[in-house]
Amino acid sequence: KGSQRAAKRVEAVRSALGELGVEKERAKMFFLPRGLHPEFVGAAQEMNKLVTELGPSPF
Repeated sequence: KGSQRAAKRVEAVRSALGELGVEKERAKMFFLPRGLHPEFVGAAQEMNKLVTELGPSPF
């Protein structure tokens, strides 16, 4: 249930970003199993690459 609630919140944030004219990709949720360090590192690297490509926030 917690993950489902979190996913709804992330979608609400993405929607709000879109309304503000900010890239929705700045908010993303990753579903990772517990204890899997390589998957966490991969998700963090993916998000870091995306944010770097998007550049600074317009705010």
